[in-house]
Amino acid sequence: MKRLWYLFLFSFSLATLVMLESAVIVPLGIPFASLVIVIWNGIVLLMYGADKLTSKLDGPRISEATLLISALLFGSMGATLGMFLFNHKIKKSKFGLVIPVAVAIPFIIFLIFM
Repeated sequence: MKRLWYLFLFSFSLATLVMLESAVIVPLGIPFASLVIVIWNGIVLLMYGADKLTSKLDGPRISEATLLISALLFGSMGATLGMFLFNHKIKKSKFGLVIPVAVAIPFIIFLIFM
């Protein structure tokens, strides 16, 4: 059930970022903003994957604070996809609370500028 929840969050995050682009980024004429957001979400996804891999290999871990902050800084799409694909951090209550907030931030910005 949690995996379905994170899949929903990813879909909502993707839709929100598309709406944010059409309502805010394009009218303001910010060049390459969409590309930067996509690249950043890819980096966040790789961070979650790397942390999952190092947790299995007992290697140096990425701190939970770093993962959460990266999600809050417009990396919600990469974070939710990383949690879903790698089955990583889905049982942690911090992530269950912060990731939905990270998904809501771009949506709130979209509502403000609409």
